[in-house]
Amino acid sequence: MNPKDTVIRLRFETHQLALHYTKRGKKDLPYRHMFGKLVSILKRFQEDGTNRLNLLAGLRGTGKTVMLYQLYRYLVEKRGVSEDRILFLPVDAIPFSIEEAFTSFLSLLGKSSPLDLGQPVYLLLDEVQYDEDWDRTLKLIYDRAPRAFVLATGSSSLLLRASPDLTRRANLLLLPPLNFTEYLMIRSSLEGKSWYPEKGLRQATRRFLLEPTEENFNVLEELSKKSFSSAEKILGSSIDSLFLEYLISGGFPQDTFGPVPIIHERVRASVEKIVEADIPRMENVEARTIERAYYLLRYLAFLKPGEASLYKLSSTLGISVHTTDKLISLLEKSALLLRLHRRFSSSQGKVTRYKIYFSSPTILAALRRASPPLTDEDKGILLETHVAGSLWEYSISTGKPLGVGDGQDFLFGDLRIEVGWRKE
Repeated sequence: MNPKDTVIRLRFETHQLALHYTKRGKKDLPYRHMFGKLVSILKRFQEDGTNRLNLLAGLRGTGKTVMLYQLYRYLVEKRGVSEDRILFLPVDAIPFSIEEAFTSFLSLLGKSSPLDLGQPVYLLLDEVQYDEDWDRTLKLIYDRAPRAFVLATGSSSLLLRASPDLTRRANLLLLPPLNFTEYLMIRSSLEGKSWYPEKGLRQATRRFLLEPTEENFNVLEELSKKSFSSAEKILGSSIDSLFLEYLISGGFPQDTFGPVPIIHERVRASVEKIVEADIPRMENVEARTIERAYYLLRYLAFLKPGEASLYKLSSTLGISVHTTDKLISLLEKSALLLRLHRRFSSSQGKVTRYKIYFSSPTILAALRRASPPLTDEDKGILLETHVAGSLWEYSISTGKPLGVGDGQDFLFGDLRIEVGWRKE
């Protein structure tokens, strides 16, 4: 089938696929927090033509495809955009390039050049890294089609290594695994119920982290209590048990329901695919090194954060310290790991140590094959992993430095945060 025929078929199928991906029964799936940011970016494009090129990066399974379909429906149902002016392209499922698809799309609109576009068009491109020339093509579309809005998704490891020419033109958005409130929203929806946090909870969390005053803490505490009290009533479980379920198996939208062993099996399969498929695309890595990468992840899963040192890991893996450090860096770029450096005062000298965390407690639990009952120590490690990922997300969005120090688990700006199960 040639590109033009495929584009015609995709235009015909996209609406039904969007309904399939974004609804459960008659109810729409709830939006992740990132969706609100995408809507703001889209509105700005429609108002003044800015924000034309946007890259949404995230781990496999974080809901990028669903979010694209939700944005497709938003364009059609809320913004009145004709379906003919939207190209939804699953790049991993087509036998031709993005450039060929865009040319066919223009042809169907009766245009021979992107400069001929009078009204805006919308390109929603899923898993762009499957086109080896994706970054050059998106740059060309940006330069030659000023009336085109582009939202492209892909794995963190590949979008983060886009060419400098492209990153200067694009908004780069990082989609992390689910946070606890997103998990509760999705879980309630899948159970045929409806729960949403108190309005302003996320903003209150951000405000407290930026300005940890007693007043800001009291606001955050009140909104948290109201939100989680209503969650207990609607979902019929204590907030402690719901939170533990989230830590163990609730990090990814597609796997928030079902037996824990099955969820963990899917998560491990995603991790393996990242290691075997995504990392080799980042750099030329030998097969033996790839094997060591997965072994490194499994080994780290059974260490406490802070127990790992380069020399210890190097000795265990049987590879050089340099190769071990390179592996950790690649796993960081893939968004599987976070490396938080220790922060000392200037009198204590420069940073020489760090803690390694998994980006989601669910990944850690899957690799450990952890399921209830867990010891308080195991729960504490999952909790610390969750806090590391959450603070990392806020650090990226606020610019506040994040690290670890002596005597406490985390330093967020000037705020000291100690984490432990059952600690006050």
